[in-house]
Amino acid sequence: MEYIAVVLLTTLTARVAGSAQYGNGTRFIGLGYNILNGNPDGGDLSQSGIDIGIKTTRHILKLTPDTAKQLIAIDGRTHCTTHNSKSLFYDSKSYQKYLLGDFETFGPGDSSIKPYAFTASTFFKDIDHMTHDKQDAFGDELNICNEGRTRYILPPTYPSLHALNVEFSSAVCQLPNVYNQATYRQFLDLWGTHVIVGVDIGTKSVKRYDQIEILNSVLSSGIGSLATEQYQGYGTVINIDPSKLQHIDTYNINGGNVIGTLQLGTESNPEPVWYNLATIAYFIDDSFWNNGITSENCNGEAPNLSRIQANVVIALTEYPRLNGIRSPPQESILKLALMWPSGSYGLYKPNTGCPKSPFTWLEGWSRQDAEDHHNSNSWTTNIHLGETPQHNKPVFWFCIKKYDDKSTGYYLNWPKGNYCILKKGTCPTGFSDGWLYWDDEDSHNANGHGGTLPDGSYGSNTKIYYCCRNDSDYRTAIPLPVDRPFYLLRFTTPCQKVYGMTVREEVFKMDKEDHHNHNSASGAHPYGSWNSNGDPTLHFCYYQKSYFSGGIFG
Repeated sequence: MEYIAVVLLTTLTARVAGSAQYGNGTRFIGLGYNILNGNPDGGDLSQSGIDIGIKTTRHILKLTPDTAKQLIAIDGRTHCTTHNSKSLFYDSKSYQKYLLGDFETFGPGDSSIKPYAFTASTFFKDIDHMTHDKQDAFGDELNICNEGRTRYILPPTYPSLHALNVEFSSAVCQLPNVYNQATYRQFLDLWGTHVIVGVDIGTKSVKRYDQIEILNSVLSSGIGSLATEQYQGYGTVINIDPSKLQHIDTYNINGGNVIGTLQLGTESNPEPVWYNLATIAYFIDDSFWNNGITSENCNGEAPNLSRIQANVVIALTEYPRLNGIRSPPQESILKLALMWPSGSYGLYKPNTGCPKSPFTWLEGWSRQDAEDHHNSNSWTTNIHLGETPQHNKPVFWFCIKKYDDKSTGYYLNWPKGNYCILKKGTCPTGFSDGWLYWDDEDSHNANGHGGTLPDGSYGSNTKIYYCCRNDSDYRTAIPLPVDRPFYLLRFTTPCQKVYGMTVREEVFKMDKEDHHNHNSASGAHPYGSWNSNGDPTLHFCYYQKSYFSGGIFG
C-alpha cells in the first residue's frame, strides 16, 4: 500500500517555558539502535513509551566536553512547540509507515534492513495479528511537545575531532575479515543496526482507538469496490485501494474503544520523538578511525575496514531472516467484510434462506388463519417468500439477528434511506417504530407460531412491530451484503436501491375476517392498504445480486 498512514496537522502552538533550556538530547547521540527490534511505541502496552531499540549502554561515538562543543549542534530552543495530529493504520505495512514518519535513516546497508523496520518488536507483532486476523483498524490521537533538535555534525566537517568509543572499536577489530554469519549477527545483536546521530526530544502522548467506523467512512467516501467472496465467514467484501484513503476525512471518523494510552517522556525527562539514524557500517570507515585509535586497540594490527564494513552490510541484509522475519510487510488491498448492520432486528425470510454470516440467524414462523369463506388471498407471481403461499393459512418465516459479530474491529450502522425492517428489541439508530394488526379468521382459528419471532403478539390475531426510516432518497443506493437474496419492506416511496442488487417489488394481499374486522396500524409501519374496510397488503422488496464488475462505489 503506497498511502498507508493518514496524518493531519491541526494545531500549532507555543508554550513558553521561561529560561528553561530545551533541545539538549546529547545523551542519546552516539548510542546504538536496533531498528529491527525497536519501536517508538514501546515494548508492549505495559511498557509504553520505552523504545527497546535504544542501546542505552552501547556508545559508538566518543565525545568529550571539548569535542561535544564542536560536534553537537543544539537548536537552542527555549520553548516547547506542540502539535496535535491524528493517524490511521489498519495493517502491518501501514503501521510501519506510520512509525517511520519519525525516522530518517542512511548509510551502507540501510536499504536492505529498513524495509524490515520494527517487525521483530512485540508491539509490531501484536498490531499485525489484530489487523490481519481480526480486521481491526486503529486511529491514534497524538499530542507532541517538541523541545528541540540535537544533532551530531558528521564528517567531513571537523575531520580531526571524530572518534569512536574504545569498547566499540575493539569489538570491530575482533570481527573476522572472512565473513562469519554467527559472529557478525552477534555483533549486531550487541551494538545495534544503527547509531543515533540526531534526535528531537520532548514528550508524546497517544490515545489509540479501535477504529470501528472506518467502513462507514470508506463507503461514504466512494473509494471501495464490492465483491462476493468467502471471507472470515462472510460472503461480501469491500476491497479498498489504500492510495485512495487520502479522500477520507480522518477527523470525522468516530473512534471506538480506547485500547491503550502511550506516554513517551516527561517534562523533566524528555525522550526522542524523532530520530536520525546512520547504519553501524557507516562508522567502520577511515573518517572515524584516524583520530586516537591505535593498533593496540586491534591487537597491534590495523583492521581491514573496507572488508569488515562490507561484511557488516552483508550481516544487515541477513539480519531480518536470522531473526525469523522472512519478508517485509507487504503492500496489499485493504479488505473489509461487508456485514449485516449492527443492532437487533429481523428480516422476512426468502426461499433462499437467511443471510450468510459467521453468527447464526435465529429463525421463526407465524401462521395466520385467513378468511375461510370465499378466500381471496393473492400475491405477486413467483413471489420469493420462505414458504409456498397458501390461500387460507399462509405461513411467514423470519430471520432474526439478536447479537452483533464481535470478531471484527468495526461495525456498520444501518444506512440512511427509505425502508422498513422487523423490530426485535430496540430499533437500531435512525429508525422509528410502529405496528400492523391483522384481524385473523374468528371461526376455528388455526393461527400458530414457533421459533424466534419479531416483537408482537401471536394469538388468535396477529400484531407485528416494525422499524422504519425515511431520512434519505430511496434512489441513493445503500451498501448491504449482496451474496444472498433478502427482503426489506417498502415505507413511503418505491423500494430502496441497494448497491450491486436488483430489486423486485412483491405484494401479498391477505383476505382477513369479513365480519366486524379490526385491522389497524400505528406509527411507522410498512407501506400498504391497512384499514378495517379492506384486505391488508404487504409490499416486500426482494433483492438479489446483479451482475457487476466490482467497481460499485468509486
